[in-house]
Amino acid sequence: PNIPPPQNISQLHPFHVGIVMAAGDSITAGFSARSNLDEARDISWDIGRGYNDQMTLPYLLSRYNPHVEGASIKRVLPKDVAHLPHGDYHPDTDNLNVAESMGSANLGSLDEEWGYLTTASKKYADFDDQWKV
Repeated sequence: PNIPPPQNISQLHPFHVGIVMAAGDSITAGFSARSNLDEARDISWDIGRGYNDQMTLPYLLSRYNPHVEGASIKRVLPKDVAHLPHGDYHPDTDNLNVAESMGSANLGSLDEEWGYLTTASKKYADFDDQWKV
């Protein structure tokens, strides 16, 4: 669609959102969403790429803006189950989903997630100038 840029937040349209990103715990990582031990990051409701039969926020946004970036694109196994939540980030497929399974807020990995997010955001052109969810 040809929608003019918003002058303020009340004029924001889903078409304007160019970046999705998320931090969190097992829910955002999609742990066991397919009833197995995978992290189904690709169908995580708030940051997964999604599919026609697995709608996610990025999937819905992509119906308005096909260039939305940052969504997780693949299911993965947690990297090191014995040491979760630390180190459970897969930069090639997680993109801006820096969530780590095992209750990250309670186990102290939010600083680690922020570091991943800061580093990962650098690979997106005009990151600072795009609307984000």
